[in-house]
Amino acid sequence: MSVTGTAAPTPSLQVLNGATAVTTNNSPAITVGSSANGVAASAYSFTIKNTGTAALTITSITGSTDFAVGTLSPTSPIAAGATATFTVTGTPVATGANTGTVTIGSNDPTTPSFVINVSVTGTGTAGTVGMLPDNAIQISPNPSNGYDASIKFNGTYSTIAITVYSTIGEKILSTEIPSMSDSSQPLTLSNLAAGVYMVEITTDQGKMIQRLIKQ
Repeated sequence: MSVTGTAAPTPSLQVLNGATAVTTNNSPAITVGSSANGVAASAYSFTIKNTGTAALTITSITGSTDFAVGTLSPTSPIAAGATATFTVTGTPVATGANTGTVTIGSNDPTTPSFVINVSVTGTGTAGTVGMLPDNAIQISPNPSNGYDASIKFNGTYSTIAITVYSTIGEKILSTEIPSMSDSSQPLTLSNLAAGVYMVEITTDQGKMIQRLIKQ
């Protein structure tokens, strides 16, 4: 006489990065965003799927230093075949890649501790909200000759954004520049009507707003 047994139902944890399955202790680390140093990046979502045949209980989700973990939704347990999501928010402390881990504890008998290697990119020091001195950045000629002007950066600046507004606050044009050091950047005005404009320049060291007249 032979006896055929039936396997007991068991849960099985799978982590998804978008539609891609993640292996525990993955390499390379998954980049979960970028931001200025010391500033939290946008939240990044991961999905947990229960590919097993019994309910999956998540006992903990813990991020290492500088990686904050959001609440699992829907909450544990996760039914067989169902999914839940959580977010990871990284805060870089240095320029470049800042690595860490997110560890998921569960009742998965095969992988009770699932480790996700993560990374957040630091883009440099955030700009201050203070105003730059008048001679830090200069626009000339002003009034302009009707064509182009030149923006002279006296010193070294990074993370530069230049925005031109009308006098009623309408954004006319904008551009971004990684860095400038004792050099000039052309400001194209040929497509603009004659009139008065406000030029806002933000940098890693502060910002300035200057009135510009196009003749």
